[in-house]
Amino acid sequence: AEAGCDTVSFGVETGDEELRTKLLGKRILNAQLIEAARTLRTHGLRLYTTNMVGVPGDTVESAFATVHLNQQLSPDEVLCFVFQPYAGLALTEHAINQGLITREDVEELWTRPYADNALPLADAQALFNLQKLFGPAVLCPALEPLLRVLIRLPGNPLFRLVFLGYQAWAYSRHARVGPLRLAWEGAHLLGLYS
Repeated sequence: AEAGCDTVSFGVETGDEELRTKLLGKRILNAQLIEAARTLRTHGLRLYTTNMVGVPGDTVESAFATVHLNQQLSPDEVLCFVFQPYAGLALTEHAINQGLITREDVEELWTRPYADNALPLADAQALFNLQKLFGPAVLCPALEPLLRVLIRLPGNPLFRLVFLGYQAWAYSRHARVGPLRLAWEGAHLLGLYS
């Protein structure tokens, strides 16, 4: 903070300590993440977290553990991604060795970088839906009972709209831009106005 830093971002990845430490190789405990967030807050720093759903072994319960951990961390912005098994990743090799995907699947996914959950997990669609609703889930713990029902629905445009709305809101806070500027930048990004 004394050097001028105002924001720190760190990869939580998952709230399930076993998945984080054993599968992802990140030997950081939840208590350490909570203490780090507390320290950042003490010094007036903003916190952003990045998270992931859909890794081998992920379930709805482990994904909600990630939501719960983020609620404890109380980040200023939370990002959540769906694991994509790109070639060369140790986690991709693990998925291949577990028989979840083939090398041919990996080559096909390389051409679709924002594909839905590529791994045939039991809760794949629910995990993908939760990824879209992750930001609101962290912001409002009271939504959890409703979200547990909604994520069991087929994927739909409403979930994508919620995701985009949350991302726009989070970006506007991060970039400190008002709604008109946000709309202008969004229209430009979408090619609606050049």
